[in-house]
Amino acid sequence: MYRNRLLVILGFAALLLCLVAARLWHLQVVHGSEYEKAALDNRIQVRILRPARGSISDRKGRLLAEDRPRWSVSITPGLVLDLQAAALEIASAQGIDQDEAVRMTGSGWGRRVPAEVVSMREAGIRRCLQGTAEILGVQAESMAAAIRAAEEDILDSESRERVRVVAPAAAAGADLGEARSALRTIEREINRETMLAAAPGFLLSAGPRWDLLDAAAAKRKELFAGFASSRGPDASGAMRKLADAEKAAAIRIARAARTRSHVLCEGFFGFERILRLETALESLPGVSIGSAPARIYPMGGCACHSLGYVGFLGWTRSGAGEVNRYEEKEESGFFFDSVSSFMDREEYEELEASGEFLRDLFGRTGAEAMFDADLRGARGARLVECDRLGRIQRTMRIDPPVEGKSIALTIDAELCEASARAFSRRLCPDLPEGFALRGSAVVLDPWTGAVLAAVSVPGFDPNDLLPPVDASKAAEMFTDPGKPLLNRAVSGCYEPGSTFKAVAALAALKEGLLAPGEIIQCGGSYGKFGHTFRCNAAFGHGDMTVENALMRSCNVFFYELGARLLDLLGAHAEAFGFGAPTGSGLPGEKAGSLQYGITPGFWVHCAIGQRITATPLQMARFAAMIANGGSLVTPHLHGPAAPAADAGVPPAAMQPVREGFRLVVHGAGGTAAIPSLVRMKAAGKTGTAETGRKSGGVSLNHAWFIGYAPCDRPRFAVAVVIEDVPHGVHGGEAAAPVAAEILGACFAVFGEAE
Repeated sequence: MYRNRLLVILGFAALLLCLVAARLWHLQVVHGSEYEKAALDNRIQVRILRPARGSISDRKGRLLAEDRPRWSVSITPGLVLDLQAAALEIASAQGIDQDEAVRMTGSGWGRRVPAEVVSMREAGIRRCLQGTAEILGVQAESMAAAIRAAEEDILDSESRERVRVVAPAAAAGADLGEARSALRTIEREINRETMLAAAPGFLLSAGPRWDLLDAAAAKRKELFAGFASSRGPDASGAMRKLADAEKAAAIRIARAARTRSHVLCEGFFGFERILRLETALESLPGVSIGSAPARIYPMGGCACHSLGYVGFLGWTRSGAGEVNRYEEKEESGFFFDSVSSFMDREEYEELEASGEFLRDLFGRTGAEAMFDADLRGARGARLVECDRLGRIQRTMRIDPPVEGKSIALTIDAELCEASARAFSRRLCPDLPEGFALRGSAVVLDPWTGAVLAAVSVPGFDPNDLLPPVDASKAAEMFTDPGKPLLNRAVSGCYEPGSTFKAVAALAALKEGLLAPGEIIQCGGSYGKFGHTFRCNAAFGHGDMTVENALMRSCNVFFYELGARLLDLLGAHAEAFGFGAPTGSGLPGEKAGSLQYGITPGFWVHCAIGQRITATPLQMARFAAMIANGGSLVTPHLHGPAAPAADAGVPPAAMQPVREGFRLVVHGAGGTAAIPSLVRMKAAGKTGTAETGRKSGGVSLNHAWFIGYAPCDRPRFAVAVVIEDVPHGVHGGEAAAPVAAEILGACFAVFGEAE
């Protein structure tokens, strides 16, 4: 009997051992790699180290942009709640088995997650926000608003993806851009209503509010179907695309809600506050502290358009659609390559999906964008061992980031500030009361093409555009009628007016269609090609040589040159750099317009600078060409000068034009005979270009001055344009005094003699 009992006990023990062995085999062999990865993910983590962006200085070493450390506090909703503790609390409250509560809770983020889990997580988030706010001295509600803004960004990202997928089918062969625009409008309205319905709570961070998301999906289906059916009888293709997109979006939204880290606040907090927060992290699950270099512009708005600013890379319009600029840049492999020794591509993409790189800054405009690849450096990484709260216990390996290169620009900060101040009504008394000067000025070294100053008025402070951007300031900038963000120096296209007469003179002299010293009579009008063209002097200027015609800005003289040159005028304008970018590489540079006329009368108008457009940078380059005797320099902001191109103008053709420029300032009756320009031995040409626009019944013109100084040994070439001056105010009265102030600043900054 005892033997039988012993056998039963041994058999039972053997069965238990078999069960344990089977379980061990299941855990270690079948799912061993999964658990190993999960354990390593919990214990061993890769922390991305962001590089400091290189500094930007002017030609004398004055800092225009630099990086300084900035603290950021983030929260990861997926780490806020301990699910085991939550399941235990639910089991106790409902009187159910703990295993059943664990089963009900699941991952804590599914569609059927108990409402108690959502409530507990939201309460946990609120506690974290309140505790963090008290330590840092900020408002808890502002941090809650930051979470809601991050949730809205997630929705907007999915909206763009849906539109990208559905729009081609919904367009039904019609205008794709129109379809995208209409569907984006629908998406924005639905997202706005969904966020409002979730307020003042959270839509995603406490657990996706599937009731609201499903309601939004139903409304989206209805509106998308209505739009698609209005474009064609069969909307089923678009609806199938939408259904597939909705399924994929739900997966991505759930993952983003759980894993994405949201920045609650950032700034230059005192180290004492950060230390207090660090010691309190035990009671603030999900909260983490980071520091990253922050961009600072010490001189504020000085040279703001040349300098540019940094920001996040988002979506930008490309043709009829929109593209993700970050994804475009990433195709080069730059971002992944620098950390590829720490992780594989799949792990890197998981970090991307969790929002790890959403806060990276890139150059958006100006030099920040132009030299972005050099300035931003390369990411580093650190392999760390963490405890269960994510706190670093030890560093296992580190590859430090590579700091970006520092860039010295050719501009002079002092000259840029003086140039911006020169746009003052004090210098232009002929302008009407209340007139706000808007325009641009460019100063070049006429021998190398170095940009010494390039200003656009009005300007802005790049510090106001650093993330997080104040919404009210951003709205003010984008709605300001003065367009402060527009870089008029390279993107402003204006009719050059009489400054273009120098192009006609050089072309005619070079082609032999105008002999040096040849006289053309001006009687106040010019009749040809079935039309009468009026001079700017009602009774005419009398007998004019090219020098006097430039000095007095006689229209009739240049009407005649336009009639002689015809298409040759366009060919020479191209050779002098018009109708194409200058090669500066500055972001946003426009080519201006140089079209060939259908009728001969077109060239008559073109010869006096109408029906074409040019940028201030192109005009400064043209002035530099006259100053240096015929070399077409390439404007540049950094680095050595590119070899100048020979414009092919012989000295015999250049000399009369240079003399005409001198007489504009120094001759009796010159249109820019300003004492300060005379003292500086300047030379130049004024211009007043008709725009065809009116304000209050008054015609508007553009006022120009281009020139150089001193006229015998040119050191500075300048172009100034003032927008929309009222009829009756000319370039010599508005733009020339501003140019005189700027040239005076050039001599003050660089000295009277080399």
